[in-house]
Amino acid sequence: GQGVFNYYDKPENTVIITSRNLDDLNKMAFNSKCNCIPLVCNFNLIEDVERLCKVLSEKKIDIDCLVNNVGNYIQDSIDSANTEILLEMLQTNLIGPFILTQYLVSNFIKKQQGIIINILSITSKEPRQDSVSYSISKAAEYSYTK
Repeated sequence: GQGVFNYYDKPENTVIITSRNLDDLNKMAFNSKCNCIPLVCNFNLIEDVERLCKVLSEKKIDIDCLVNNVGNYIQDSIDSANTEILLEMLQTNLIGPFILTQYLVSNFIKKQQGIIINILSITSKEPRQDSVSYSISKAAEYSYTK
């Protein structure tokens, strides 16, 4: 995520950054060259993602490009995985980004332009035995990205 941010961190750009951690966001915004708008959002919480969409709409923040680098990783295997871990991985790595993507796509269609870049993991195509839930969530994200 930092490398992508660095690419767009230019005085002529407005960049919206999200994270669960307000201190990290404020530090990144303070040190940036661009017009940086930090917005707290925990993609593991659907209501947080819906709130983010509402803030973007209410503040009439026009987005041209979404770089989705959301990810949460918990190591597990098929014999140690449980539904709690799987649901957390699906909510953070798939459902949260999907909700934001749906919101933005409707705006992109209205203005007939927009770009969405989903930063995926190699495990989306080559699952690992030691990260079953993560691999499932990233494979699903890969599927909807295609």
